[in-house]
Amino acid sequence: MSETIKRVTKNLLSLSGAQILSQMVSFAVIVYLARTLGVANFGKIGFAQAFVLYFSLGVNLGLTVVGVRSVARQKNEMERYTSHILTLRLSLAVLFFFLLGVTVILIPQSPEVKYLIMLYGLSLFPSALLLDWLFQGLEKMEFMGIARIMDKLLYGGLIFLVVRSSQQLLVIPFLWLAGSLLASGFLLYIFVRRFGTISLIFPFGSIS
Repeated sequence: MSETIKRVTKNLLSLSGAQILSQMVSFAVIVYLARTLGVANFGKIGFAQAFVLYFSLGVNLGLTVVGVRSVARQKNEMERYTSHILTLRLSLAVLFFFLLGVTVILIPQSPEVKYLIMLYGLSLFPSALLLDWLFQGLEKMEFMGIARIMDKLLYGGLIFLVVRSSQQLLVIPFLWLAGSLLASGFLLYIFVRRFGTISLIFPFGSIS
């Protein structure tokens, strides 16, 4: 078996395995929360997550696609690409979190739902730091798989340990944030340990 086939097989199995396990944990969490929170509160969680999802799209703006292509093409420049893209994505996260806050003030929802939206909005920041695109460009999918599993296992484990009633509704976004931070922190740790440091770059420069 050639090295290329081995690499492709390894990457495929890593991502597939991580996806299957993540979906299983997510399904178990959904069932548990639906039973524990009740229909109304579970609906609030779904609404807040969907609302934040639209703003999370702005944190990307195609930067990860550019990053994957650039790293795959010039691996010797990946520190520069990583620094530029993280700087841009963090700046966008600050901007869209601010826009999220303004929007939340204007929408006709209960204070509890507004708090949920803003708390879930904190996940924009670990999302901006997530280096899954970099390891995709390097064809090191096993690290992406590990990060996804760590995220879901921590979130799911905390849900089952902490959430016991609908009165803990506002705790759930913090547990979600913990999983996201773990995944982002893990990939950042692997990058620094294997490849070097990351510096935020202002003013912005070209990443092409």
